[in-house]
Amino acid sequence: ALLVNRVRPKLISRGIGLDLDAIIDTVGVPILGYVREDDGMLRYRQNLCEMMTQKRLSPASRDIQNIARRMAGERVALKLR
Repeated sequence: ALLVNRVRPKLISRGIGLDLDAIIDTVGVPILGYVREDDGMLRYRQNLCEMMTQKRLSPASRDIQNIARRMAGERVALKLR
């Protein structure tokens, strides 16, 4: 399974960059999840645990939570919001 990092939904919606379906078609591997690029999270890049507790409602934190839920076997929709 593939994890996609630094996803920028606004650019994808404008046709800049590949959407998730195009990535799956190109790579030929199912996507386990994606993490949106989130400039507010840069200060936490060395301490993921701190980010997940202090900024747990940020887009990047929610994406990571969804990946963990999928890894645990839960069915979580894979849609860019």
